[in-house]
Amino acid sequence: MSVAVNSEKNSAKDEITKSVRDLLNVTITLPLGNPNLKLVHTNQFIFTELPTDFFELANMSALSTALNSTDSRYSGYQVNRWYIEKVKIRKKITGEGSMELSVNPFASSLRQYRDNKHSMEKTYTDTMNKTNTTANKTNNKKVKSVTKVNNVAGGQGKYIDNLVKKVVGNTTDDLKKAKKIHSHLQSYLTYRGYRDSLYHSAEKAYKAKRINCADTSILTRAMFLSAGLDAYITHLGCHYFTIVRANGKLHCSDATSNYRNFDVYLYYPNCGGAGSSNKNFNHKHIGSKTDPKNM
Repeated sequence: MSVAVNSEKNSAKDEITKSVRDLLNVTITLPLGNPNLKLVHTNQFIFTELPTDFFELANMSALSTALNSTDSRYSGYQVNRWYIEKVKIRKKITGEGSMELSVNPFASSLRQYRDNKHSMEKTYTDTMNKTNTTANKTNNKKVKSVTKVNNVAGGQGKYIDNLVKKVVGNTTDDLKKAKKIHSHLQSYLTYRGYRDSLYHSAEKAYKAKRINCADTSILTRAMFLSAGLDAYITHLGCHYFTIVRANGKLHCSDATSNYRNFDVYLYYPNCGGAGSSNKNFNHKHIGSKTDPKNM
């Protein structure tokens, strides 16, 4: 008997609360000139205080029943919070026109509203996480790229170190770095004859541009060292050139002529005499090591 009574009461309560929303529908007319109205859309709440004459006293008992029923789909009511059910724009030929909002204290379906809100928040969060992940990957790539570009040892002064970074670029292979440096100097320098070193500095030699074999070797060695390569100057007969170790093997660079390729040097045994033809480098006969300070 009590079960049937409770069931009937619950059914009656459901019918009452279902009708509450229809009793509390309100239409608000607002001017379009307000920039905040651009953000207004359906399935959202707005907060505003409305005059009491919008409601009839006969509706208050139904409203009270709805608000006091925690099992009702209208639970979660907040004072002066209105659910936007419909938006209608009325434009005038002259002037800004108006916006009509159909609002209610309750969402048309609280569960649907919460589900939509949760879905929107999840989509926003997923999008932001994806954006941040992509940005981090991009930043990591940039860091790796910078590491490759600056994959040099340095230590030969700011001018030479910056020059080597430009010449070497993102090359990481030692032999390729050595060949790039040789090729750059080979096309950049112009040979000038004088005895031993005149500038005693890699930077001054590079800026002078027109230099002999001694200063060319000082410059070449400094650039090799800046690139992280083991290098030294050798003196064979009356000619200087540079020895460099790349990928476990010895090679030579003689950039005193734009016709002298990597691993080829000028054989010039007698001072004052004419040099013979270029020779391919033989690491078994490289002459004596020379300290640039003594040149």
